[in-house]
Amino acid sequence: MTVQQRWWVYGGAGVVAALFAAVDLSRGSMSASGAATAVLFALLVGGGIATMRMMPAVALAAAWAAGLVQIFGDVPLTVAEVPLLAVMFCAARWGSLGTVIAAAAAIPAAPVAVLLAGMMGIYRFYRFGFAEVLSGGWGRSDVALVAFAGLVLPWLLGLTMRFVDRAQGARRLQESAEAEAALAHEQTITAQERAAQAEELAAQAQELTAQAHEIARLREEQNRLTRDVHDVVGHSLTVILAQAESAQFRGHDDVAALQETMRTIAASARLSLQDVRGVLSPGSPRRTSARLEAILASVAEMNGRETDIARVGVARPLPPELDEVACRVLQEMLTNALKHGDPAERLHVELAWPDEHGLADSLRIEVVNATESVAETAGQRAESTLDHDEPGGLGSGIEGMRRRLASVGGRLDVRRRDSGDGSTFTATAWVPVRDVGGRGADRIQEEHGGESRP
Repeated sequence: MTVQQRWWVYGGAGVVAALFAAVDLSRGSMSASGAATAVLFALLVGGGIATMRMMPAVALAAAWAAGLVQIFGDVPLTVAEVPLLAVMFCAARWGSLGTVIAAAAAIPAAPVAVLLAGMMGIYRFYRFGFAEVLSGGWGRSDVALVAFAGLVLPWLLGLTMRFVDRAQGARRLQESAEAEAALAHEQTITAQERAAQAEELAAQAQELTAQAHEIARLREEQNRLTRDVHDVVGHSLTVILAQAESAQFRGHDDVAALQETMRTIAASARLSLQDVRGVLSPGSPRRTSARLEAILASVAEMNGRETDIARVGVARPLPPELDEVACRVLQEMLTNALKHGDPAERLHVELAWPDEHGLADSLRIEVVNATESVAETAGQRAESTLDHDEPGGLGSGIEGMRRRLASVGGRLDVRRRDSGDGSTFTATAWVPVRDVGGRGADRIQEEHGGESRP
């Protein structure tokens, strides 16, 4: 029930009680002043009934005022006063602590006041039918006892229900708190389970990431080995093929030349085998810059073609990663030149080291070779071979060299030049130089005679 509905219900009850009291009191003969007092008494009774639920303190005050008006106004007892007992119930049930105490104090005070007023002649409560009650042997003490019981019983009932409601409210609060605690505990367990699942997923993700990194590393290592083996084997097989082809044109009676060719082939194969073992052996020592000169010497001695090798600047030792790139790029350049070049033309190779004044910071490797024919088809075939990787995408050819150089900050340039005398291909690579210092540069210069080109 809403507050507005309560006002309507209890207000209607108060109006009914006031009207009933006024009608009941009007049956006796009263003076004009007595009639006015009776009306005031009826209004106070109706006001107490109307406010006893929403305003227990006001209702208790109205009941006290009605009692005082009844005593000092000599208002007879009426049945309309019976609903005032509900005021005691409401005061104990819904009133504040002060209201409950005031209602408790009214329990003995009301009958005592009535008895004293009757003994002093102020109030004659035995009129209008109560004379018969007294004539039956009831005295004033009996009436006082009945009044006391009539007040204390509703007050005790209201107080009892008040405590019951509080107990039930406390129990409901306890149950609600326990339910919230259980829910919080369940949520905590759920959060812990989710946290454990998240940790497990994170661990799985970390493990998968580590596996992916390991797979990527293994693939990169596999690609590196493939590129290195391709460069080493391709270079050595090209040199061996050139030697074998040159042996076909030697006379059958030139045993010494044939033996020399076989020794050159064996030396080239042996060097290739050594290089392959170095690539496949993780613990093998890394090359030094002297390896560049060894590659040039192998080409000059074993390929069967006239080769011009020029060295510009002062050679110096390179860090292992730069020396590895320089060697592989030089091998690939020479392999392409021997494979696609004209065997009747000279091969030009140049190593240009940075000068001491720091005008350049890269080792320039350049290989120039003439093609077999100036025909467009031959040029296209050679250019296609140079400009694209071999089938399988293993990192060989021009793209392989570009990737190697880019990994250390270098670059590659490949150009074809057509002229009336024929066509040439020029491959130029720039490898950044970071000098490792020491006496290695002087030793390399002494071994190879310094500059070879004025």
